[in-house]
Formats: sequence, C-alpha cells, structure tokens
Amino acid sequence: MGEIKLLILGILGLSLGLLLIGFSQSLILLLVATTLVAWEISLSQPILNSLVFQMTPPEEQGQILGITSS
Repeated sequence: MGEIKLLILGILGLSLGLLLIGFSQSLILLLVATTLVAWEISLSQPILNSLVFQMTPPEEQGQILGITSS
C-alpha cells in the first residue's frame, strides 16, 4: 500500500477515534473508540519513525529519533 497511504489512513482513523471519544455516551462506544485510537497510533508511529529516519542525515539520526519518540 505504501508508507504515505498507510500514514494517511492511520491519521484519519486516529481522528475518527478521537472524535468518537468526544461524542461517546456509552461504555461500549468509548471502548471501541479507544481501541481504534490505540490501533491507529500503533499503525502510524512506526511509519512516522521510518520516514523521519529516511529524511535525516546519518550523523543526526539518533538525536532526531530521540526527539520524535519523546
């Protein structure tokens, strides 16, 4: 699918999950929304790290990846 398309999908899913958390009025919907948020973060975070790693010069990779993970 490609990193960029997966990242866009992850960000859209994360946005939907956060929106559902704000409007949830039942425990079931809240659990579904938080599960969606956790799933999309676990999808998009490694892709973001990979893209940052690819765009950063080798001598700065450790510093930049430390900043992005914090």
